[in-house]
Amino acid sequence: MATLRFAVRATILKPLSPAVLTRAQAIKTDFDTLVAYAVKINQGQPNEESTNHSTLRNLTDRYEYDLDIAIPDTVGGHLILASQDGQGQPVGGIRIPNALWTNLPTLLQDMRDVNTYADKNGSEFHAGYRICYHDEGINHRPCGDEVNL
Repeated sequence: MATLRFAVRATILKPLSPAVLTRAQAIKTDFDTLVAYAVKINQGQPNEESTNHSTLRNLTDRYEYDLDIAIPDTVGGHLILASQDGQGQPVGGIRIPNALWTNLPTLLQDMRDVNTYADKNGSEFHAGYRICYHDEGINHRPCGDEVNL
């Protein structure tokens, strides 16, 4: 089964402006909402992955993110990350729940804004998403290219 895999790993140095702090906290809140749609990769198998967690640590001098989530392909959902064939028809991609689709632009913008701040103040911020095929077993297809934010 294909999943849409989101991951954020970051260390954001303090102090943060109120606007950046609001966006940083919103990313965690958005991820907490996404968990309702998520599945564990290889659930119940010896190679089960520790997906579907969202942690934001508020430390003295920094915030640390560790967010990872996998959203399964959803019949009737909104198609994303598809390319087009010669006739303009969609090829590949993954369907995500429509409710998630409506919230996705806000989540992505929040991530871009915090990433821009991180780039300016020497913090580390890595966020990306890709189509993941790890649930297909040991000889699974390669995962799609990661879209970095």
